[in-house]
Amino acid sequence: MQGEIYSDIAFDQYGSAEFSVDKILAKHPEYFVFNGSVGALTKLHPLHAKVGDRIRIFFGVGGPNFTSSFHVIGEIFDKVYMLGGVTSPPLEGIQTVTVPPGDAVITEFKVEVPGNRTLVDHALARAERGLLGILHVEGPKNPDIYNGEVMPGMGHLRSSNEPAHVMQANSEPKTGPDYWAPKRIVRSREESSMPLSECIVSVAPRPSGLFVRSHESTARRVIFWKGAHNGRPF
Repeated sequence: MQGEIYSDIAFDQYGSAEFSVDKILAKHPEYFVFNGSVGALTKLHPLHAKVGDRIRIFFGVGGPNFTSSFHVIGEIFDKVYMLGGVTSPPLEGIQTVTVPPGDAVITEFKVEVPGNRTLVDHALARAERGLLGILHVEGPKNPDIYNGEVMPGMGHLRSSNEPAHVMQANSEPKTGPDYWAPKRIVRSREESSMPLSECIVSVAPRPSGLFVRSHESTARRVIFWKGAHNGRPF
């Protein structure tokens, strides 16, 4: 379930919080959450599966104010039962599905390689306010589908002139509920302002690694690793 929390204290502040009527009427939540709390599907109860499993997610939006663009980074939904209905034929081959408040959807996909899949609302700024989930998949590798290697000519990076400021991470990806497989990491203000045509990035350890953070300002920018995003080359 996706929802919003309207507290009288600001985001990421500690202390006793009360429900804020003013904020809910202004549609200004301090948190966006899965299953009622920040970290519910990352630190506390990440989802688990094995290679070859078919995953069915029953997803709803309690709102009360915001529509979700539900998406699983690293997968394409094989079947989507809109509005949660199972008596109508499902849609097939869907990347992102819209779910308004008070509604639901059923999605299905098969996991064919190990690693982490990231559950998000594709209004990705909400990830910074708590809206992230992890599906951790264990099992044998399948290099015919994905081998985890960054090769010349992939993604945005030009094959012959790799910029020095794009750093190559450890080629052996870390695993576990708090990690995605890192490939290249942008670490400075200068790099965060680079055009997408000049860099190739995948998310770094911990959910906040989804965002490129500046050490000198609060500016953030989301950059995806192209070449294998959601199983579709582009």
